[in-house]
Amino acid sequence: MGRRRITAGLTAAVIGIFTLLPFLGYSPNRVAEGVPVYIWEIHPALLLLPVGLAVLTLLSARPGLLWLELYIPALISAGALMVLSLSSGHIPPAEAATARMGGSWGLWGWMLTGYIYGSSLKRSSSSLMMVLGVALFFLLSGALDVFGPVREFAVKEERFFSEVRAHLSLAGSATLIAALVAVPAGIAAHRLPAFSRPAFAGANIIQTLPSLALFGLMIAPLSWLSMRFPLLREMGIKGVGNFPALIALSGYAALPILRNTYTGLKVIPAGAVQAGRGMGMSPLRLLALVELPLALPVLLGGLRIAFVQAIGNTTVAALIGAGGLGYFVFQGLGQAAPDLILLGVVPLIAITVAADKGLKLLEYLLTPKPFRRENDTL
Repeated sequence: MGRRRITAGLTAAVIGIFTLLPFLGYSPNRVAEGVPVYIWEIHPALLLLPVGLAVLTLLSARPGLLWLELYIPALISAGALMVLSLSSGHIPPAEAATARMGGSWGLWGWMLTGYIYGSSLKRSSSSLMMVLGVALFFLLSGALDVFGPVREFAVKEERFFSEVRAHLSLAGSATLIAALVAVPAGIAAHRLPAFSRPAFAGANIIQTLPSLALFGLMIAPLSWLSMRFPLLREMGIKGVGNFPALIALSGYAALPILRNTYTGLKVIPAGAVQAGRGMGMSPLRLLALVELPLALPVLLGGLRIAFVQAIGNTTVAALIGAGGLGYFVFQGLGQAAPDLILLGVVPLIAITVAADKGLKLLEYLLTPKPFRRENDTL
């Protein structure tokens, strides 16, 4: 109970601190420097909003109101987005066609505070999914049309969805390829101790290389192969594009899958394995019917880590022509357009959180009840 009160008190204090900082940034056009906008400049009555959020946060730590803490992150996010939606009245009518509002310390501070608070809860998955639901509601209702990244999206809608599909396809394909290699390698490492050392050493070496460096290392040999063998070039194997990105991302995704497969098989109760052998099961049948089902929750944990990691690493792959949301990030950096950067970053964060929590939910459901940990409670 004391920890809850401390967390609630710190959250309420942080909300108050970020309220005093510039909440938004007003820009008359896409490239103009933003002018700070404070929450009371949008409307003085909005100062009651952080007060209400702070009071609700403190009340959520009281014994009879513990159910309230689940909704605090969504309420904080809804408050921040409501301020953003009301800021449209702050834009002069003559500049309405080109002007936009961007996030500043206050907006991002509130959103980050809500996320951290939600992540600290036992039912963090449910709480953070509500935050995503609130954001989607405001977005689809048109209340955020004044937001800079939303205006960028209106111009690049078709390209945006194309890059999202490319991003997810590349990350998913890399994770699948890594699983097809790392799961058998993890099984072999468990069965053959002599194989475990080189298997883990190879996966660890790839992890130590910076992603951009690994992409660069493959450009020269793959370019040479595509020039030497035209058939390979026709198959899409060349120094830039999806193929080198797929190889690198698969290599990065291999270690968590390999490690969790090995660990999942290692922690299986010896009695279960002995019972299978006593029933006359062959090693292959024992693996398929006893060991892998029992190791599945741990193995899924490795897949979750690998997929979330691949989503992030795929952003860098845009530098070698693989596309994805990194296209908007690096184009925005080149054009000094923060809203374009956010058009890539904000969906990337939302996709990463959704993938992590969704796969964690699946991992939880597939874990037998006696083995579920308290901090994994939904």
